[in-house]
Amino acid sequence: MPKFLLAVLLLALAAVGPAQPVLAEAVTGLYEASVPVQAQDDAARDAGIPRAFQAVLVKVAGSRRVLQNPAVAGALREAPSRLVQFYFRSNPLPPDEAGGIATELRLHASFQPAAVDDLLRRAGEPRLSPNRPGTIAWIAVDDGKGLRVLSRDADPALLAWIERAAAERGLPLLFPAMDLEESLAVTPERVAALEE
Repeated sequence: MPKFLLAVLLLALAAVGPAQPVLAEAVTGLYEASVPVQAQDDAARDAGIPRAFQAVLVKVAGSRRVLQNPAVAGALREAPSRLVQFYFRSNPLPPDEAGGIATELRLHASFQPAAVDDLLRRAGEPRLSPNRPGTIAWIAVDDGKGLRVLSRDADPALLAWIERAAAERGLPLLFPAMDLEESLAVTPERVAALEE
């Protein structure tokens, strides 16, 4: 991940400027996940499928706490029986600070939605709706040149990593346009002060 120091990562609707309507966004891919692996062999498959199943459970339930539930933890060994398909692929990583792009070998696995939902129901765990509100992310960054608000123009590599992490959790993120009006209302100091 790029070596930026994140002063604040605010994943909430903040009360700066006029309130905007929030629309739900249908999140796709809730029942599939990809995890890094070292090789394309049976051992990598056998190790990767339970980790991909864990990622799906977290994405569907909305919290890593679901993995602490004994009923869920016990079902992890049954992940292969809930598998629909899997394949290996070389996945490009988001660019680094210099714009260089590397790849990572990953196992991509899809699981039966009904089986995942049934497991969560029987374990007494929540299941978030696939229609999830977009979350505005105002992020103050201190990269050694001073505090500033993250922007798509100035920080494409860092934004790509953040968007990747949010997608892995099924979280639709919205970033401010930082037009003139927002630049006046959303200053780095205001964003940093919201953390306190």
